[in-house]
Amino acid sequence: MVSICAGFTAADIHDVGPSVTVTTDGDDPGGRAIAEEFMDHAWATRQFTAIRHRSIDDAVRYAKDGEGKHEKPLIMSDVSDNPGSGHYGDATNLLRAMIAADLHNTVFYAIYDPQAVLDAAKIGVGNDGTITLGGKHDIAAGGAPLALTGHVVAITDGRFQAFGPMGGGVWKDLGLSMLFRVGGIDIIGITNNSQATDTAQLTSLGCDPTRKYTVALKSNHHFRAAFEPLGREVITVDGGGLGTMIQRQAVFKNVRRPVWPLDKID
Repeated sequence: MVSICAGFTAADIHDVGPSVTVTTDGDDPGGRAIAEEFMDHAWATRQFTAIRHRSIDDAVRYAKDGEGKHEKPLIMSDVSDNPGSGHYGDATNLLRAMIAADLHNTVFYAIYDPQAVLDAAKIGVGNDGTITLGGKHDIAAGGAPLALTGHVVAITDGRFQAFGPMGGGVWKDLGLSMLFRVGGIDIIGITNNSQATDTAQLTSLGCDPTRKYTVALKSNHHFRAAFEPLGREVITVDGGGLGTMIQRQAVFKNVRRPVWPLDKID
């Protein structure tokens, strides 16, 4: 049996990177030869990239150009601030650009900001008010807080039943949650940090993603099972969040060195 592990890019461990495990019936040299062949291929193709993330400006411009022209929404995912990867979940760069571009009929899931949700609850459903949203952990990892004036559309306790491909009917709890409308953008704020994995994260707040022009999410891969079938296209965005900082600044302490691509290796 041969098992190939691609590795987790952001893992700060000594043996970070791809690996191959081969089980044999006593033929250790044969197993090692198979493993080395796979690893030689991995090294030879190390520059290959299957997915290229769009910049914020490019993604927002693309979303704006497509408004009202399609039957299905554009699914846009910020992979750099994915709570499922341990990121903060309160990056604001993408949302700020979406508001500046005056996107219409759009939903944004989500900003992790318990205080902002409490502030919206105090304003009350059906009322207009101003809240300070996101950017509470590290403004270098995705942007500064946003002072937003908008309309409180919904406040819920955050409990919902997930029936999507990854949900299995399990009850989830996002804590006190809000839907705050700024212009044409419905912004979802949550108390318990969570990446987008199920459409009920939106519908439980009264938002039908199938009716939107653009559905913006925070996730890397796990959103696809539930949301990709609903959209006309999926694009991924580098929002400059913690995920991007880890890659660009190479803030690793435990990784063995030298190692590619942190170091130049012939």
